[in-house]
Formats: sequence, C-alpha cells, structure tokens
Amino acid sequence: MCAEIERAVARAAPTAHYDIEVRVLPKSRLIASLTVSGRALPEQHFAMMDGELDTGAVQRFAATVAEAIAQAAKAAK
Repeated sequence: MCAEIERAVARAAPTAHYDIEVRVLPKSRLIASLTVSGRALPEQHFAMMDGELDTGAVQRFAATVAEAIAQAAKAAK
C-alpha cells in the first residue's frame, strides 16, 4: 500500500513535501492523515462496502490521496 501511494504521489505531485499516516480499520476501511508543506489537510476516508480491500481499491485510494496532495501543493505555491 505504501509503495502504491508513493508511486501515485510521484506522478501527481513529484516535488510536494508531505507526510502521511494511513490507518487500516477493519479490513474494509482506510483513513489517511495528510500534511502538505506543513499544513494539515482534512482526513481522507475510503471504504469498501461489499468486501475486503483489493489491489484496485488500494490503487483508487492512492490516486485520491495523491490528488489531494497535488492540489494542496499547488495551493501552497
């Protein structure tokens, strides 16, 4: 999961300075706490209602997190 997030952020915001903490709640929920350029962003929540997290779900979560980081990095400039 971490590698997938790193790849997504590298594509979306290669120069962004960010910290991320991902929490996995019962096997179908993810929460990411993000800080970009020293500014805390709203938590990102992701859930699978019909089963456990799979590769596609992790990729979608990573893309969502990367987009939030990219937008915050752009706003910080």
